[in-house]
Amino acid sequence: MLHRLEVDKINKSIKGKILLCDAGISCETGEIVGLMGRSGVGKSTLLRIILGAEPAEKKSIRIDGVSHPAPFKSRNILGYLPPVRFIPNNLTIGKILNLYLPNKNMREKVISHPEVKSQLHLRPGFCHGATARLFEILLLLHMDFKFLLLDNPFGGMDPTMIDEVTQYLKDHKTEKGIIITDYFARTVMSLSDRLVLIDNFTCWQVK
Repeated sequence: MLHRLEVDKINKSIKGKILLCDAGISCETGEIVGLMGRSGVGKSTLLRIILGAEPAEKKSIRIDGVSHPAPFKSRNILGYLPPVRFIPNNLTIGKILNLYLPNKNMREKVISHPEVKSQLHLRPGFCHGATARLFEILLLLHMDFKFLLLDNPFGGMDPTMIDEVTQYLKDHKTEKGIIITDYFARTVMSLSDRLVLIDNFTCWQVK
């Protein structure tokens, strides 16, 4: 079933300085949308506003035509990968899997990855940084979200792991809509079905 995320009329100022003005972006299940722009133009802020974790002076966020001012409060609608680690550090990888993925089949798919399987007994803080990031991405991809917002998912990864994650995202876009931004701009450009550029306080579709 096709689902659609529509975001528009986003106005955001910080200490009286305009960051976003009438900005907007859309995404459908089955596509990856790359969010581009210079550092500091508001890419991460826009993702947090969409999630509902960042206030804005004005915003309109709709999923399948229904208003969702804070999608993170609604079950199974929108998942978010922040630029820093989000999984709890006081639990092992295995226990986190049981907590976040009650579906055994989904857990087994994540566990089947050799990097994850070998570190189930470890807490995230004792894993290699790139491995912990890979685990977070796999976790979100196998959770029952219609849309994912990914902020700097490739941080700390080597080219081989980036290629692997890129393929995972392509494989899972058939069931999810994905908005992604990352410092690896060329990777985002090649991965995305559409590109949206933040420039001069607003969003422009460039591909």
